[in-house]
Amino acid sequence: MTPDENDTLHNEDARRELRNRNLVALAAYSDSNEFKKLVDDVVSGRKSPLEASMSPAFGQVMEPIAEKTLDLNPEWYQSSAPEERIGR
Repeated sequence: MTPDENDTLHNEDARRELRNRNLVALAAYSDSNEFKKLVDDVVSGRKSPLEASMSPAFGQVMEPIAEKTLDLNPEWYQSSAPEERIGR
C-alpha cells in the first residue's frame, strides 16, 4: 500500500484543518476562557500549536482528557483505519 498524498495523514493542510476542528470542538465544551483564547490564537495562526501547548491553560484542559484515554480499550486507538474505530 502506497501513501496517498490526499490522505489526511500525508497532507499538511488536511492535518492542520483536522487539528483546528478538534481544538474548536474542545474549546466549545471548555469553561476556560483562556483555553478558548489559545485555540483562537492557534486557529488564526497567531500562535503555533507548540506555543499553545506550553500554556498552563492548555494543560489544565487537556490533562483530564489525556487521563480519560487511559481507560479506553487499547484496540480502539491502535487501529490505523478510522472506519475500524466506528462503533467502538
